[in-house]
Amino acid sequence: MTFDRQTQTFLFQERVRVRRCDMTILCDRLRVFNDSAGQHVERLLFTGNVRMEQGARRVTAERAEYFDAEQKLILTGNPKAWDIEEQNELTGEEIVVFLEEDKMFVKQAHVRFHPRQQPSESP
Repeated sequence: MTFDRQTQTFLFQERVRVRRCDMTILCDRLRVFNDSAGQHVERLLFTGNVRMEQGARRVTAERAEYFDAEQKLILTGNPKAWDIEEQNELTGEEIVVFLEEDKMFVKQAHVRFHPRQQPSESP
């Protein structure tokens, strides 16, 4: 980890893991931007092999930006989201996750639905 006092930023590299409640984000690099007073985190920038896990939801991308005030995560660079229980997949140009509202918006969305398998009846 390195800290730049002038810009009030931290840089974490190599196998970065961030946990927030039930959400975990893994990436190659994380830059943390504090406010000018250095008192509060304003923004997080995740780059390189970004992977998010939250409950049954999984998301991957090359880049993710988290804005604390809005509780918003913006994923770019081949973002893909899926549900490990439903197995449905969602891709697009950009995926925006509103964490407090449990909502997701996707630009240029492509969705792949996987029908549920019905259990076979035994004789």
